[in-house]
Amino acid sequence: MKRKIEALPPVTYENDLENRRIQLEKIIKSKQNRVNEKSQLKDAGKIRIVPHKNSVQFYLITKKNDTTGKYLPRNQDDFARQLIQYNYDEKVLRSAKKELAAIKKLLDHNRKAGIQKVFQRFSKNRKPLVEPVTLPDEEFAAQWQTHKSPGNINFSSPEFITANGEKVRSKSEVIIADTLFRLKIPYKYEMPLELKNGSLIYPDFCCLNLRTRQEVYWEHFGFMDDPDYVSKTISKIQNIQDSGYNFGERFIFTMEKSELPLNPKFVQTMAERYLA
Repeated sequence: MKRKIEALPPVTYENDLENRRIQLEKIIKSKQNRVNEKSQLKDAGKIRIVPHKNSVQFYLITKKNDTTGKYLPRNQDDFARQLIQYNYDEKVLRSAKKELAAIKKLLDHNRKAGIQKVFQRFSKNRKPLVEPVTLPDEEFAAQWQTHKSPGNINFSSPEFITANGEKVRSKSEVIIADTLFRLKIPYKYEMPLELKNGSLIYPDFCCLNLRTRQEVYWEHFGFMDDPDYVSKTISKIQNIQDSGYNFGERFIFTMEKSELPLNPKFVQTMAERYLA
């Protein structure tokens, strides 16, 4: 059975939630320590604040139905501020604990029983008979490669062959292509891209970020010694950005000049950061 394009992209927020979990745990620890240090304020009540001239006055409320409270003289301003902070810390602590519990529950669900897991756990005989809402990465990549028309491959230049057996224009493009191939990042060479101003360009690589299901165009600018080339490069980057391909989201680039050739380690860092 031929698959349709997926109806539900895979989850992309797990890294953000994991970072949020770490931050919440730090805040909870910090606020718990502060609340413990000020435990004598636990049953002290709450503060009502009343504007007065160019300042404020504090009233201490200790009874449930009291809406007025007892006036606190100026020498108890520090106590009032400590109690206000304590009340705030308590509320933040409760809210943070609830949020943390919800995040842990969602992360645990996604890892153990998320929608992607449903299809993964089907038998090899059952999988071909269903149409999953979220495709496995390998199948999505295969469809993407099939649906993409060939790029601008008819050119005459010295032959530079990639590890995947493709012809590219330079040694630096071999470095990029081989890095993508090694990291199993799907890509197409010199796919056409129409910009907002109507011009048609052929970025060096059109890459597929399987995690986000986004196409990301990668340009390499290799003649940054040449002032005219630099000027055209700046204009090209601006036109790509103006067409909605923001750097780090749908567009990335590398550069080099004669005394600073392309660094393969930097290429791998770029690929892992923006495409993996």
